[in-house]
Amino acid sequence: MCEYTTLVIFDPSNHEFNYKNSTLLIHTLDFYNSEEGKKYIASYELNEQTFPSYGIVGWIAVEKIFKYDEKSFAADKDLHLLGESLVDYKNSCGYEGSDVWAIALKKPIFLNPPICNVLQPEGINNGELWGAEDLSHLEAFDIALQAKVEYE
Repeated sequence: MCEYTTLVIFDPSNHEFNYKNSTLLIHTLDFYNSEEGKKYIASYELNEQTFPSYGIVGWIAVEKIFKYDEKSFAADKDLHLLGESLVDYKNSCGYEGSDVWAIALKKPIFLNPPICNVLQPEGINNGELWGAEDLSHLEAFDIALQAKVEYE
């Protein structure tokens, strides 16, 4: 399950440029507060046990990082799901003068079982990147990255 395979970020830091060929953990937010959220997750044959709220459910590798222009953003509309117009997207986010970059992702690997009760830092929303902010995050990240998984 991966709705989009390209993360879109504004004005990346030098740290984010180093993500190429790195592994990013997949963390879930709270899908189950609404009926719409429950139906969405169920449509992928997942549930609260296999895809829990506030859990690390797997990881994904970064394939490449590149800067978008209007043409490449439109061409990738089915990969980032943010529309065809780069200008419209930047304006809607309030980043009119910013550069927009893509983080292209490979196929995800899911943990079984997931690592539960990992709360993201305050102010983090769907699709945003974040790093460990305390010892509990570091411990959960370490467990996730050392988990044995079966590859397809």
